[in-house]
Amino acid sequence: MRFTFAQTAIAPPRRSVVLLWVRRAFDMIVIGAMVYAAVETVAFLRGMSS
Repeated sequence: MRFTFAQTAIAPPRRSVVLLWVRRAFDMIVIGAMVYAAVETVAFLRGMSS
């Protein structure tokens, strides 16, 4: 038995462009913070080993 989706193309709900850019900016900030934390961790571990 095969389940199929409806044949009619349902348009996705239109999102606000501002909300989309705010979400994108938030994601960039979070990714930047993670990269910064990784760099700080590597620098700290290098400092411990020397």
